[in-house]
Amino acid sequence: MGKTETQPARTTVYQQQERTLRSAWLISLMAPAATAVAFMLGGTSVQLADFFRRSAELLGLFASWWVLRRIHSKGAPRLEPETVRQLEHRAALGVGVVMVLSATFIVVSALLRLADPPATGLVAPGLVVPLGGMVVNGWFWRRGSLLARQQPTPLVDSQWRLCRAKAVLDGVVFLTLLITLLPAAAGQVHYIDAAGALGIAVFLLISAARIIIPASKQLSRRL
Repeated sequence: MGKTETQPARTTVYQQQERTLRSAWLISLMAPAATAVAFMLGGTSVQLADFFRRSAELLGLFASWWVLRRIHSKGAPRLEPETVRQLEHRAALGVGVVMVLSATFIVVSALLRLADPPATGLVAPGLVVPLGGMVVNGWFWRRGSLLARQQPTPLVDSQWRLCRAKAVLDGVVFLTLLITLLPAAAGQVHYIDAAGALGIAVFLLISAARIIIPASKQLSRRL
């Protein structure tokens, strides 16, 4: 009786997780393009860093959704629980690696642009992108954490952490761009810009470590 009641409940939770991940990556499809336009208008390091970040996050979201769908969709081959766990840990590890690569691109581009600062363009329109990102990613952060508490898995846990990182980083980008618009910051724009970009990279690396280390430990135990 207990098993009969538990199985539909688990299926429902996984369906909710799959729908949430699918919505997340579909909405995120627009983010790199919008950020690219904002960078072409503003030309700041933090906007370039934001473009790399959003592109990497889109790949991570799509890969996680694909793995979750492969494991739990109707008609999918029935896998042993141990195999499912390994797939989820590998997907979580992939998300972490993507975040590390993104942080690396951000650091290199920020330092290169700080050494040879380009002219700053029209920054104000670019405020719309991170502001929208804070709202959307904040919602997915809350939604993902609720689903993770209902049915915790390494994959879903890594995704709500990713959405939390995205929401916080959108806030960093928004504040950095806002500060560069202040008259008092006129002579320090490039340094503020670089600091914002490096702040994004550091936060990504910390978030990636919290995903990679547990996933790596779990996978190494199974070798």
